[in-house]
Amino acid sequence: GAIYTNSKLNINGTKNVFKNNTSVNNGGAIISYADTTINGCEFNNNSSTEGNGGAIYQGEGKLTIDENTFTENNAKKSGGAIYALVNSTIKNSKYNENVAKWGGAIFNWDKLNISDVSFDGNIATADGGAIYTGDKEYKNPVGATKYKSPNINKNTVFKNNIALAGFFNPPRNYKDFDGNLKFARNSF
Repeated sequence: GAIYTNSKLNINGTKNVFKNNTSVNNGGAIISYADTTINGCEFNNNSSTEGNGGAIYQGEGKLTIDENTFTENNAKKSGGAIYALVNSTIKNSKYNENVAKWGGAIFNWDKLNISDVSFDGNIATADGGAIYTGDKEYKNPVGATKYKSPNINKNTVFKNNIALAGFFNPPRNYKDFDGNLKFARNSF
């Protein structure tokens, strides 16, 4: 990957493009173990060839994503664009054509707050075409029976996302989640 850090990370600016970065294990472009804030960047065609987080792997701290675009990132395991073990806030961003086994765009093990985000054409070869959420207590998505419900606002759009098993576009049982699950009417 391009960046590995265990110190606070702030990346701001529309000129920052993370493209064609590869990591064998985790985090094709960024691996962070501290509070991370990323604003106004593009993540294109980054990959984790054997692990998690095609573009970003967030292991500790908090993750804040604002006004970023994630396109054609992929991970062999989880989180085509982002894999996070932490409380994450994602807003004003676009996720297009990212791919992973679990969580085509995002795989998150803790609180996940999403507002004004577009998920289009993301693919999970197992569960969670756009998003897969879980509980940190379970370290393996296979057979996990608990998940934390994300908070998703009414301006978030899900289109053309595919999961080959489980939930997709958004889950049919969204009213049973304990979080605040809303999404744009045109999501279906």
